[in-house]
Amino acid sequence: MLFVVSIAVLCALFAPSHQQSNRSPTFTQDLSTLLVSEGLFENTTVGSTIGYISCVDPDGDSIVYYVGGSSSLGINDPFTGEIYLLKQLDREQSVNSLNPNEKPNSVTFQCVDFDSTSRTEISASRTRVDLVITVRDNNDNPPVFSIDNPDGFTFSVKESDPVGTVLTGIISVTDEDIGVNAKLDFLQLFCTADPEPCGTFSLNYTEANEGDYRASIVLRRALDYETRTEYRTALRAVDGRGTNVKNTASTGIRIVIEDSQDTDPVFTNQNLNFNVEEGVPVGQSVQFSLSARDGDRGAKRKIFLEVVDDPNGYTLFNASGAVLADSIRGIYNATLFVKTEIDRENPVVANGYTFMAKATEVTDDGTLTSATATQTFRVNIQDRNDNPPTFTESTYTVTVKEMNRVNASVQIPNLRIEVNDPDEPTNARYKMEIVSQSQSGAFGFTPNSLVSGEQNFYLTVNNFQYMDYETPSYHTQNVQLRAVEYLQNGTRGTKTSTAMVIVTLEDVNDNFPQFSPPDYETSVSENAPNFTSIARVSAVDADTGLNGAIVYRLEDRARSLFYINPTSGVIHLMGRLDYEQQTEYSFLALALDRGGNDSTQASKSSQALVRVRVIDYNDVGPEFTLPTYNARVTENSLQFESTVRVTATDPSDTNITYRIVSGNTNTNSFVLDRVTGVLTLREGLNYENTPEQKGIYRLNIEASDNGNPPETTTSVITVTVVDENNHTPIFMPTQYSKTVSEAEAPGTSVLTVSATDSDFGSNGEITYRIGTGGRDSFEVTRDGIVLISNNPSLDYDEIGNSPITVEIIAVDGGSPQHSATAFMTVTVTDANNKPPRFLDSLYNKIVDESSAVGTSVLRVTATDPDQGSSLQYSISASSIIAINKAGSQVGSVIPYDFRKAFTIDQSSGVISVGFGLDRTYVVEMSFQVMVEDVNQQDGIKRATSRVTITISGKPDTELYFNQPWTKDSQEYSVLLLESSPVGTEIMTLQARDPADDSSVLTDYQEVSGSDLGDYFSIITKTDSRGTTPGVVVLNQQLDYESGDLVHSVTVLARKDSRSVTAKITITVTDFNDNRPEFIPAAYKFNVREGAPVNFNLGTIRAIDRDSSSFGPVEFSLAGGLNKDDFKLYITPNEEGVAQLLVAKELDFETRRLYNIEVIATDNKFGRGSAIRLDSKASITIQVLDENDNTPRFSDRQRSFSVPETARPQTRLGQILANDADFNLNGRIYYSLNATASQSQALRLFGITEQTGILVTRASLRGLSGGYTMNVIARDGGSPPRSSDIPITIKVQGAEDDDGTPQWLSPINLAVVKHLEHDQSRLNVDISAVARTANASIIYSFVPFRNDYRNFFINSGTGSINVTADLDREVQATYTLVIQAMDSKNRTMISRRTLIVELEDADDNDPSFMKSNYTACPEDFKVPTVFTAMDNTPPGEIVAQAVACDPDGPGNNNAYYFIYTGNNLCQQNQSTFRVHLNGSIENLEILDYENQTEYLVCVRVEKSASQTGRKKRAFDKTQMVDTDKVAYIVIQITDINDNGPTFPLDSTTAALETTPSEPTLIQVTANDPDGPVYGRVRYDITDTMYYPPDGNAYSLRGAFAIDSNSGEVTTNLPSYSDFSRGFFRITITAFDVENSKLNDTMIVKVIVYQRSQLLRVVLDKPPSEGQGLAAELIKKLNTAGNPEREFFFKSASEHRTGSNIVATQTDICFVLVENNQATEANRGLQALEAGEFLKILLENDYQMINRGTCYALRSSQDGVKWRDLWWVLVAIAIFIFICVIILIVTVTILYSRYKDLMKAETYMVPQ
Repeated sequence: MLFVVSIAVLCALFAPSHQQSNRSPTFTQDLSTLLVSEGLFENTTVGSTIGYISCVDPDGDSIVYYVGGSSSLGINDPFTGEIYLLKQLDREQSVNSLNPNEKPNSVTFQCVDFDSTSRTEISASRTRVDLVITVRDNNDNPPVFSIDNPDGFTFSVKESDPVGTVLTGIISVTDEDIGVNAKLDFLQLFCTADPEPCGTFSLNYTEANEGDYRASIVLRRALDYETRTEYRTALRAVDGRGTNVKNTASTGIRIVIEDSQDTDPVFTNQNLNFNVEEGVPVGQSVQFSLSARDGDRGAKRKIFLEVVDDPNGYTLFNASGAVLADSIRGIYNATLFVKTEIDRENPVVANGYTFMAKATEVTDDGTLTSATATQTFRVNIQDRNDNPPTFTESTYTVTVKEMNRVNASVQIPNLRIEVNDPDEPTNARYKMEIVSQSQSGAFGFTPNSLVSGEQNFYLTVNNFQYMDYETPSYHTQNVQLRAVEYLQNGTRGTKTSTAMVIVTLEDVNDNFPQFSPPDYETSVSENAPNFTSIARVSAVDADTGLNGAIVYRLEDRARSLFYINPTSGVIHLMGRLDYEQQTEYSFLALALDRGGNDSTQASKSSQALVRVRVIDYNDVGPEFTLPTYNARVTENSLQFESTVRVTATDPSDTNITYRIVSGNTNTNSFVLDRVTGVLTLREGLNYENTPEQKGIYRLNIEASDNGNPPETTTSVITVTVVDENNHTPIFMPTQYSKTVSEAEAPGTSVLTVSATDSDFGSNGEITYRIGTGGRDSFEVTRDGIVLISNNPSLDYDEIGNSPITVEIIAVDGGSPQHSATAFMTVTVTDANNKPPRFLDSLYNKIVDESSAVGTSVLRVTATDPDQGSSLQYSISASSIIAINKAGSQVGSVIPYDFRKAFTIDQSSGVISVGFGLDRTYVVEMSFQVMVEDVNQQDGIKRATSRVTITISGKPDTELYFNQPWTKDSQEYSVLLLESSPVGTEIMTLQARDPADDSSVLTDYQEVSGSDLGDYFSIITKTDSRGTTPGVVVLNQQLDYESGDLVHSVTVLARKDSRSVTAKITITVTDFNDNRPEFIPAAYKFNVREGAPVNFNLGTIRAIDRDSSSFGPVEFSLAGGLNKDDFKLYITPNEEGVAQLLVAKELDFETRRLYNIEVIATDNKFGRGSAIRLDSKASITIQVLDENDNTPRFSDRQRSFSVPETARPQTRLGQILANDADFNLNGRIYYSLNATASQSQALRLFGITEQTGILVTRASLRGLSGGYTMNVIARDGGSPPRSSDIPITIKVQGAEDDDGTPQWLSPINLAVVKHLEHDQSRLNVDISAVARTANASIIYSFVPFRNDYRNFFINSGTGSINVTADLDREVQATYTLVIQAMDSKNRTMISRRTLIVELEDADDNDPSFMKSNYTACPEDFKVPTVFTAMDNTPPGEIVAQAVACDPDGPGNNNAYYFIYTGNNLCQQNQSTFRVHLNGSIENLEILDYENQTEYLVCVRVEKSASQTGRKKRAFDKTQMVDTDKVAYIVIQITDINDNGPTFPLDSTTAALETTPSEPTLIQVTANDPDGPVYGRVRYDITDTMYYPPDGNAYSLRGAFAIDSNSGEVTTNLPSYSDFSRGFFRITITAFDVENSKLNDTMIVKVIVYQRSQLLRVVLDKPPSEGQGLAAELIKKLNTAGNPEREFFFKSASEHRTGSNIVATQTDICFVLVENNQATEANRGLQALEAGEFLKILLENDYQMINRGTCYALRSSQDGVKWRDLWWVLVAIAIFIFICVIILIVTVTILYSRYKDLMKAETYMVPQ
C-alpha cells in the first residue's frame, strides 16, 4: 500500500510536464457485463476475485489501475487490475437505503499512465468508468411480522359475533427478498399444543405487493365466553416458495373473547333448603340470603334479587335488594326479611314452605332487563311453643235428661269437647282440669291423662244427685274447663285456655195431668149446627215443656158426634143431634201429656166425665111422598100427558104449602098450586128454549110446614118437552172441494161434511149418504166423514184432470123426514206408484290409475215417469267384485280396500274415484248400482244396473319424506322428556312429490294401529304464521318409570292416490317426577333399654324410580315425640341406605314406644333439575324391658286342705304371682321351700313350675295334720328376682270325712275350653275319691237342662267326650253337673258343676241377611233408609252398613267397600265412600234441592284369611245377593235453605171496569225446598194507582190475593173510576216457615172499558178458533212496537146482532199502549199496520172481519133489557092483581050497597 501511495505522489509531481503530450489509456475490460448485466449474488464470498479490469495505453505507457467509489470492491494488484470483493454485498441494504447520495453498490474503475522510468503516474492520462453493481437476490431474509409487541398479535371478538366474522386488525408479513425468495410458501396458525384455536378460527391472506402480505382471522364456529375467554396459538410464515432454501418466522396470536349478554343470571346458593324459626318478627332478617350472579362471566351486570309473590296470596319473605358480595365472581347477595307472620301452624306452611326467588340483570343505568332466572327454595318452619291448647269452642251447650241412677259414672252423650294444640307434639302436651262447676263434684271428664295435639274430651256425671230436674237450681249448671300445657320436662306450663260447658237438664215425664173440676155437665139444643162449642174441659200438668203440654182427646165412642180441640179442650158438636132419639150423652174426656216422644218414657194421662143434655127443637119437617116427580108435554101444548101432583106429609099435621124454588122459565110458564100441589102450564113450551136445548126442565120445589121455626123439604119435578120435527137439515157449507191421490188407501178420510138440524132428539139426528157422482169410490159415515171406498175407481190415467162431483145427502130422523144436499168436488192427482228404471242395463268405463280421488268416471241415469218422484243412487257393497292382474277375483280388503275405490253421488248418479287406485292390487272392478224412489210409498221402488270399470296404468312416482328418512330406512328418531306436557309439538314432518320438490304435501294421517296406547296425534297447526301440516304432538303423558321407554307411530302422507309412510321412534328421557319410596313403607325396631349410644337399630332403605341422575337420596328424621333420642347414619358408597342409631340413653319405664317419621329427599345436589321431592315413612321403635321388677303375690299367705285319701297328683289349688316386666323378665317359675322341721312336706306336696298349681306328690294316708311351706316365685330374668309366700296345708284324716266322695278335680264351677265342632275328649281331669273303704267312684251326669245330652261321661274314669256337633254360634256355653257316687254306699253322692266354654272357629262369613243364630237376629233391610240433613258438608258419616258374622272376636272381622256390580249400583260412586268399618262418608255437599235421595251399594267381605270349615261357601258370581250387598238409601232431610222465587220479575194483566169474574191473574212462586219448607204464602204488600194524568197514590184493598194459591182477585164492585189508568201491585211470596226468605214481583193492571175491546172474526168454528186464539195473540205481541201489548179476553161463536154464526169465531182482546188501553178506533187502525195485518191474514187463521166486540153508542145501549124483563113482568103481574082486587072489591061493595038499600025503610015526611 505504501508503494501505491508513493507512485501516486510521483505521478502528481510529474504530471504537469506530461499533460500535453501523453494520451489517456482506454479500457479493454471494465467488468460491466459481469457487474452490471449479470450482477453479483449477495452471498458472494468476501475476498474472492471478482475479475480483472484492463486498459491499453496508446502511448504504450504502463498502466496503473484504481478502484474507487465503492466500499464493496477492492483491487489486489494495481498493475494487474485484479478486482476482489472487499465487503459483503446486501441487496436489501442498497434497496432500503434512505440516503439518496449514498450509492453503496457504485464502483469507479480508473486506468492511469505510469511512467515506469520515473515510476510516477501521469495524472493527465487517466481514464475512468463508473458502474453500479447489480446485486442479485439470495433468500437470506426471513418473513417479518409487522408488529411491535414481542408476544405477537392480539385480537378481540365478541362471543355473539356470527360465524364468518373477520376479526378487526390486519396481520402484515413482509420479506425483503424478491422474487421467489419473497414468496410465502405458507402462512398459517400453528396449533400443535392446543388444536381448538384452529377449529375455531381460520386465516385468510393475500399478497398486496411483492414480499408484502396481508392476513386476517375469520371466525369458523360460534363462541361461548362462559366456556373459553381467550385463545392463544402461534402464527408461522415460511418463504421460498418453490425453492430449497426457506426461511421461517413465527409470532404469537392471542384472541380475546369479549363477553356478550346472552346468559341469564345463575343462582349460586349451595343449599336450597333452610330452616326458620316460627315467630320471627315481621321485618326482621333471617339467617339466609339469596345469592346470584350474571351468567355472563365477562361483562358482568348487576343483579337485582326479589321474592316472587305467592299466587295464593301467602308470601312469607321479601328480599333486601342486592349487595355485591364477591366482586371477582360478580356474586350479589340479598338478605331475606320476614314479610308475613311466620306461623308453623298455618296449614300453608305446616309441611314446609316453598317460595320462588327471581334474579334479574340490571344495566348500568339501573334499568331492569329481560334476563331473569328463578329458583325455588324450601323453608322448614321450626316449631316454637307458641300455642296454648285451645278449645274449638268457647262455650259448649248440651241438654241432658234428668237422671236418678246412683253409684255409677256416665258419659254425657252428644257432647264432644275438642281441644287442639297445633304445635309439634313435643310442644303440644297438655292436661285437662276442671276450674269450677256449679255443683261441686257433679261432673268429671275423660281422658284425664297427659295428651298431645288434637284430643276429644268427654264430660262424665260423677254425682247423680245433681241431675234431678225437680230442683230448680240444677236446671242449668256450668262447668269451666281449663286445658293446661305441660313442658317437655314434665312441669306445668303457663299456656292455658278455658271453655265453659253449660249443661241443661231436660225434664222427664213424671207427673199426671189433673182435671179441674173432675166432671163436667152441659146442655145443647138439638138443632145446634156443627162445630157449636158446648163445653170446655181443663187439666194441668206439673211437668214442663212437652212433658207438661196437654193434649185433649175424647173416648172413641164419642168421636162420631163430638170433637174436642186438642189444645184448648173446647168440645164442639160434630154431628146432628136428635132429641127424639137420644136426650143425653155421657163420655170421657182424656188429658194426655206430650212426654211420650221416644221409647224411654211414656206419656201420662187422666180422664174426666162429660154429660151433655139435648134440648128439644122443632126440627122435623114435611116429607114428600115421592123422592122425584116426572112429567111429559109436547112442545107448544098446554096439557101434560098426565096430571102432575106433588104431595108431602108432616108428623105435626101442620098446613103444608108448595112452591117452585127454581128451574122455572123466564116467563114462569110452570105454575104449582100452593095448596093442592098440582103443576100446570101458563103457556106452551118450545123445545129449543129448554136448558142446554136438551128438552128437559128440572123444577126444584119446596114443601113447608109453616111451623115455628118453619121446616121445609125439597124435591124435583123433571119435565120432558117432546120435540116436533119442524126444521130441515142445513149444510154449512154446501160446496166442498178436495184433492185426492189416485193411490189413496181404502178407508182413508177425505174430508168431513157437516149439517145441522135445529130439532132435537131423533128429529135432529142426521145421517149421511152418497148420492150421484161417487163412482163407487166414496162412502160416508154417520158422522159425515167421507172415506175412500173398498174398491175405488180413482185411476188418474182414466180420469185425468177433470174433477169428480159427488152428491152428499143429509137426512134427519124425524117424521116426516127432511133432507139437505151438498156437493163435493174431488180432484184426483197422480201418485208416485211406478218403479224407476235405468236407461242402460250395463255400463263400461276405463279410468286411469293416476286419477285423483273425486275424479268423475261416468254417470248412470234412471228415470221415473211419476210426478213427485225423488231418485237416489247407491252402490251395493255386497255386489262389488275386484279382479287383479292375474285375472283372479280379489278375496281380501287387506292391504288394499277396493270397496272404497269408487263412490256414487246419490243425487246425480255420478260415479267418482273414492280411494287411491292401485293396479298392483286391482285392475278391474264390477259392481251393481241401485236407484230408489225415496218418495214412493208402495210398490216396487228400486231398479239396478251393472257397472264395470277397467283401471289403466299410471306412471310410477313415489312420494318421499325429508332426510334423515330414506327409502331404505324410513324412520325418524326423537328424544322426548317424560314431563313434556300433553300437546307438545314433537316434530313437523315434510313429505314431497318428486314431480314438484318445492311444495310440501299437506295430507298427513296416523296409520291405524301403529300408535299403541294412542300417545301421539298428527295435526295441522294454524297460527299467525299460517298453516303447518304434519305436526306430531303428544296425546297423553309419558312415564319414564313405567319401563315403556320407546314408542313409535307411523305417519302416512298422501297426495292424490299416492302415499308414503314414515315411522317415528320416540325415546322417553327421565324427569324428576317420582318421590323416593321406602322399602318397606313402614319400619319397626326393637331395642333394649340401656342400649349404648350409637347402637344400630336397623337399616332404612329408599329407592327413587327416577334415573340415577336425580340421586342420591338424602335422609332426615322428622316429626315424632322425642325423635332426638335417635339419629341417622348415612352408609357410604351405598345409595339409598341409612342406619338408625340410638342417640340418647333409653328408659323403658319412661318411654316404651316411639312413633317417629323419616323423610327421604331426592336430587340432593340439584343436578339436572331444581326439583326435590320427598316422602315419609313411619318408624315404630319398641323399647324392650330389662329385669328390674320382682314378682309379687296378691296374698300374704294361703291355706289349703286335702283328705288323706287323695291320690298322688291331686290338685289342691293354684298360687299366682305377678311381674310387671315383660317376656322372660316377667315369666314366673314356682317352687316350694320348707324348713328342716317341715322337710317331709316337700316329699308330700309339689307345685308345677310354670302354672303354680299345688298338687300331692305321694299318698297321704295316715299323715293327717298341718304342713307349712313357702312358695317361691322367681322370674326368668338375668339375674333373676324372686319373692315368696307362706302356705299351710291341712291333711284331713278319716275323722274329718262326712262320708260323701271327696272331689280332687275339678274345682266347683271350673271352666274348660273346647273348640267348637271338635267331637273329642274334654281337656279336664275328673277325679274324686270315696270315703268308704275299698269303694270306687261311679261318675254320671245329673240331668240339668239339656246340655248333658251333647256329652258322654265314662262312669269309671270320669273322662268326658263330646258326642254332638257343637256350634258356638248356637250355644256358647254348656253347664254340666257331674255326680260322683260311692260304689259301696250309693247314698253317698257329691257333685261338681263344670262349665264348658266353646272356643270360636272361623266358620262363618259376614252377611247382611239374618241367620239362625241369635247373634244375627235381623236382616239388614232391603233397602235400609238413613237420613242426612240438607247441606251436609263433605266428610260426615251419614250412614252405617252393618253386616253380621256370628263368629267371635278375631274371627268376625269384616270390611266394606262400594259395590258397582249391577246397573242399579253404578250411580253415586263419586259422592260417597265407605270405610273399612262400614261407615259411609259423603265426599260432596248433600243438597236436598239437587237430589233428595241416593242409593249406595255396599259389599262386605272378610278382612282376614279364612281357615277352618265353612258352613256357607262364598260364591263370587252372586255379586248382587243381599247377603253380601247392602242397598242403602240415604234420604236427605230438607232444611229451610231456600226461599220462594217468582219466574218473572213483572207481568201485566188487563181488567174491565166492571169485571165479569173476580179472578184477575194467578201468580206462582217456586220454593225448591221440600214439602215441609217449600210452602209459600202470598201477600199484596203494596198497591199503587197511576191515573192518566196526575201523581200516583196508594190504593190498598183494591185487590185481594189468596195467600195459599196466589190467585189475585178483584176487591171492588167496579173500577170505572180508574179507567184509562193502571195499577201497580207489589206481590210478595213469603216462606211459610221463615218470612225473611221472600221474593217480590210486580203485576201491572191496565183498566179498560168494554167499548175498548177489539175483535177479529175467524172463518173457523169455535172448536178450532178457541185453540188458535192464544197463538194469535202471542204472534201479535212479538211483532211491531214493544210498547204495544195485546191481552186476550175471550173466544166465542160469532155474533151479528141477535144472530149466532156457529161456524165462525169471535176473538176479543185489548190493545195497550203506554200503559193505557187504546180506544177502539185507534186500535183498529193499529191492526191495519203491516206486520199485524200480515199475521191476521195468514191462512192458519182465515180472518174474515175485524172490529169491536161491543158496538155501544150510548149509555142506554149498555143496559141489558133482557135483565129488566123480569122486573117488567113482575110489575105487570102486580098491576093485574091490583086491578082484579079492585074489581072484586067494587063488586062486593056494590052488591052490599044494593042489599042495604032493599032492606032499609025510609021515613017520609008528613
